[in-house]
Amino acid sequence: MPAPISRRDALRRLAVVAAAPALLSACRGEDVAGSAMRHAERSAAMLPAVGAERTFFTAHEAETVRTLAGILLPADDRGPSAADTGTVEFVDWVMTDELLGDPTNRQTLMRGGLAWLDAQARELGADSFVAATADPQRALLDRIAYPDSAAPQDAAGVAFFSLLRNYVATGYFSSPQGVEDLGYLGNVAQSTWTGCPDDANAYAARAV
Repeated sequence: MPAPISRRDALRRLAVVAAAPALLSACRGEDVAGSAMRHAERSAAMLPAVGAERTFFTAHEAETVRTLAGILLPADDRGPSAADTGTVEFVDWVMTDELLGDPTNRQTLMRGGLAWLDAQARELGADSFVAATADPQRALLDRIAYPDSAAPQDAAGVAFFSLLRNYVATGYFSSPQGVEDLGYLGNVAQSTWTGCPDDANAYAARAV
């Protein structure tokens, strides 16, 4: 039976899968320096800073996403919570960035999912998901965190939570704190280069 992995490492893998094509190109030596520089320039120019003005979420929706990010990736000895690293601002930016394609579907799924969470929380006696205590929050998320075992009536929540989880993983591991956790060095000269490890090549190739 495989050893359990931490929540942080599980989300780290989600972020790596999202970046797999770029990782595979880099590991194959395809313009590594140029790709790293272009990535850094795009990131600096495009990604929102902590505290950036919202472009999509209402104040309540942003607070709900912040709560969810903190539950998904809490602070530990390896780094701060996703709630404190610009992840909420990143998800808000994704909702309106036209370079990612027509935002209609992801906006509908995100906004509908947040409303769904609040409706479910009210059935449990809380005014909203944010207002609920930790145990009801986690019980509700447990219902939608595992698609294979979720009830059919929770399908909308499952689709929303899968999307949000991917965004939180990507947002955190593209933040300075997340990049440090990954151990990514970027466009830094090394004394020797022997290529990516075999296990990294194999993992990236499976993810493509």
